[in-house]
Amino acid sequence: MPDICITVTPAEGPTKIVLVPFIGECVCSEDKAHAINKLKNTIAAHPHVKMAVLGLIHEAQPYRSPDENSVVLQTLGKCDEALPLNEFITKCFPPCTPIRITHHNWCHISSVELFVWVWGDDKPILDLDNKAAEHMAHGVSFYTIKQSI
Repeated sequence: MPDICITVTPAEGPTKIVLVPFIGECVCSEDKAHAINKLKNTIAAHPHVKMAVLGLIHEAQPYRSPDENSVVLQTLGKCDEALPLNEFITKCFPPCTPIRITHHNWCHISSVELFVWVWGDDKPILDLDNKAAEHMAHGVSFYTIKQSI
């Protein structure tokens, strides 16, 4: 099942999905081909999909859980419930820098790629292999472009 799925249902009568016009998938450090295959499987199950979006998040370093004897587990492990976001993350981090809290790198994103496909009137189904500009767009995060200039 994709991460985002917009469905249209009838306003009256039994609730059943009439149309799935949009699906979206966001993956972190996952293989692009695997993510596209997941989208293709969803499209095959809902051939009337009109638009699909894929967000590929690339990490500069893979996620690693805190070590058992680390400061982070000694500090946060004593909490009975999850901290509210504003107490856990108390500062802003510049784009593409590590999110480091209690001496642990929680996330370090290097770039984000976005792919958008729209259904072509001449096709029977949304075609993720179609790279023609009128049916597909690809972009990368602004920070990635800025760094490469």
